[in-house]
Amino acid sequence: MRILIVDDNPEALFVVESFLKTLGHKVYGFTDGREALLWLKESQPEVIIADLSMPKMDGFDFLKHVRAQSAYAKVPVICITGTDATDEQIGAAGFFSILRKPVTLLDVMGAIEQVQYAAGTMQ
Repeated sequence: MRILIVDDNPEALFVVESFLKTLGHKVYGFTDGREALLWLKESQPEVIIADLSMPKMDGFDFLKHVRAQSAYAKVPVICITGTDATDEQIGAAGFFSILRKPVTLLDVMGAIEQVQYAAGTMQ
């Protein structure tokens, strides 16, 4: 799968990005939601993983910008968060699923598998 990851923590981004690449995914990571939105103008990910708490543009605002583009209206976006936002708030914003910090690599793999299963691409 082509996966876009947006997380302002470069270390966390590197770990998740490296792990998903070892599973055979094509992964594109950004520490700034605005840079990720520019990348989206040229690319089509199959799933997006976005941190909720980021400076400059939080995960809620990032998701609004993603959904404003018709080409990405149905791309599943997985939320990673350590915030106090409720599951209801996160779900109402349009996130596909929620991973609460601390997140393990198995949690990330499970969330990606859920996306694949929902899309009918799980083998």
